[in-house]
Amino acid sequence: MATNKGLNVQTAAHAEPGVHPGLALLAGLLAAGIAVPATVALRMRRLERTSK
Repeated sequence: MATNKGLNVQTAAHAEPGVHPGLALLAGLLAAGIAVPATVALRMRRLERTSK
């Protein structure tokens, strides 16, 4: 595992044993894919209410 000695921060992603590293990425993408359209829909509803 690589570390940045100047900042003392780990720069490599490290998954727990038994967990596929791509699973976290997939879960994050799925969450973003649900959250972004929901936020846009709410904003559009608010804008429609204020424009009337």
